[in-house]
Amino acid sequence: MYVAYDSSDVWRRPELFKLDEDLKPTHVAGVPPDYFSAEGQLWGNPLYDWEAMEAEDYGWWINRIRRAAGLYDIIRIDHFRGLDRYYSVPAGAKTAACGEWLEGPKLKLFEHIKAALGDVCIIAEDLGVLDDGVIALREKTGFPGMKILQFAFDGNPENPYLPANIPTDSVVYTGTHDNSTTLGFLKEMDGARFKEFKKMLAAALEWENAEYSFVNRKQTARAVCACAFASAAKLAVIPVQDLLLLDDSARMNTPSRPCGNWKFRLKEIPSRNYIAVLKKFVSLYKR
Repeated sequence: MYVAYDSSDVWRRPELFKLDEDLKPTHVAGVPPDYFSAEGQLWGNPLYDWEAMEAEDYGWWINRIRRAAGLYDIIRIDHFRGLDRYYSVPAGAKTAACGEWLEGPKLKLFEHIKAALGDVCIIAEDLGVLDDGVIALREKTGFPGMKILQFAFDGNPENPYLPANIPTDSVVYTGTHDNSTTLGFLKEMDGARFKEFKKMLAAALEWENAEYSFVNRKQTARAVCACAFASAAKLAVIPVQDLLLLDDSARMNTPSRPCGNWKFRLKEIPSRNYIAVLKKFVSLYKR
């Protein structure tokens, strides 16, 4: 969604960002207090000047999407909700708790992108604090949203991440880069919670007509992968850490932690056993 302050994007076109006369940010990006952090997340990226963007028909964004579409089969726009309304935090604030929501470009941005580039395959990362506006924007664009199985099993039958509630026009993940690995997630549970989780997961697999037996936490982590593959979502994304049944020592990112993130690297091709499991899931669930 955003770019770094010390980037060619900002220094090439500073007039498209909310900077002062000394080219210092006046406000920066973040999100309010949420599931991941009691103080919110202070990202610190400079905010877009959407009026300046609109004045040139969103040419900067069109070029960005054009380039990304040339590199990737599918583009995921993280923090998609920031294109409906975005969270603005005064520069210099110590936490993100003092920010405010402001109006984003909404559908106008995507109308210009479509007019210039035609249909582009885009996933909307529609997680976090949602309201009617961002839901309506995603529906108007037709982009599939994201469903996270680690968020699904809280005992609420209306939970939108439960496999029974996942629509076809969506993308299901076991977890994202911001989550624990699935094995790490399960290891954090005490015995009673783990027992209840297994019961709900078994019910979800039964609903999907997916047979998969599991007892211990590694088997259960793999069963969560099976649940994702068997879901109604048109696309299933499994982090490689979950395919390899790795714990939180392989976690990619911890939101609001300023350092120590993005260090995991896959240094060798997984063994035949893991490849065989992946091949079996792809074949069994027709992915």
